[in-house]
Amino acid sequence: AYNEALTGFESVQIDKIREGARAYNEKVRECEDKKIKGYEKALNPFSTGMMGSLYIPKIEVNLPIYHDVNEGIIQNGVGHLPGTSLPIGGSSTHCVLSTHSGLPKAKLFTDLHKLDEGDEFILSVLGENLYYRVVMIKIVLPTQTSDLKVVDGKDYVTLTTCTPYGINTHRLLVRGERVSAPAGARVEKVEQKAKDSRMQNVLTLALICGLILLIAISILKDLYRLLRGERKQGMTKKAVHCVPAAASAAAPARKSTSVERGKKEEKLQQTPPEKVRRGENRIDRDHIAQALHRAKERQLLPR
Repeated sequence: AYNEALTGFESVQIDKIREGARAYNEKVRECEDKKIKGYEKALNPFSTGMMGSLYIPKIEVNLPIYHDVNEGIIQNGVGHLPGTSLPIGGSSTHCVLSTHSGLPKAKLFTDLHKLDEGDEFILSVLGENLYYRVVMIKIVLPTQTSDLKVVDGKDYVTLTTCTPYGINTHRLLVRGERVSAPAGARVEKVEQKAKDSRMQNVLTLALICGLILLIAISILKDLYRLLRGERKQGMTKKAVHCVPAAASAAAPARKSTSVERGKKEEKLQQTPPEKVRRGENRIDRDHIAQALHRAKERQLLPR
């Protein structure tokens, strides 16, 4: 985005801005004063304080570079330490860039400690890529600033952040020395690689969020089924307990007898006449036999 915005500038304008930055760096070499006049206007093509951008391939960092290191700046980007060289490169320059690490909402320099000697990072400033190779990694106290001074003939950029996380009693220094750009390296390629890295991070985050959502839906479904089953079971138990005791007891004997008698009479009415007559004859014979037996017992008849 930074280099795309520069397309609206004429090459003469860019050259003028670069010359102003070089003049500022000369003053830094001469006096190393943190309050050099004209700092806010130097290397400020958009009048927003944005100087350029920093890209660290190994830890996938791509951040804007702004003037100063106040809290508002280093919450969202990289701050340039006043009193050090502006990030345009050149012999006898030493630019210091700083930001937070360990913030929950922003990565920034959280992974800076993962860099090793030989790793590279790139500054993109005024349409030019400046490549630096890590040559020193050091932890110092905040008051130890000798490693941030300009070294004659050297083109250095030092990245710094607080350490350890949450304690911040020391400073991690990662110094890079200017190297030649790789063959075929262009600003557009560096920016495209940074965009691809950001897109990959976004896709990874979206995938993780999608998986979390699916797991949450599955858990909610299981919970719904469980609660629904317990509710049905509770309603069944309640219905059983609500049945009156009298309903489960047998009906009165007289009522049962009446009902049974009614059923027998109904059945008898439905029985064919012939079967009824045969039944009556059988009943008469049974009565006669029983009467004879009783008479015999009473000796009313000879044996």
